[in-house]
Amino acid sequence: MAETLGTMTSRDTAPEIARRQLEMAMALPEAQRLRMASGMFDSARRILISDLQARKVPREKWPGEIFRRVYGPDFRPETAERIAARLDEKAAGYGG
Repeated sequence: MAETLGTMTSRDTAPEIARRQLEMAMALPEAQRLRMASGMFDSARRILISDLQARKVPREKWPGEIFRRVYGPDFRPETAERIAARLDEKAAGYGG
């Protein structure tokens, strides 16, 4: 079962370790935490885009694919698919 710490969910980290990680992160200066978060976002974005390119997913399908991977698990499957399809439709309407 996942342990929830604020908005952070950890499925493979013991609760006491997750609490310690959070304490250590919160002890850092705000600017450093922001740099770390920004760096993690940029890395995740590069990995996701690299995978989409490697699988030759058409550019106009990227919004739906990204939504499915990042936010899909937070929705019922039929709702996630409806949202992803709408994102793809909008992207296709903008020329990809």
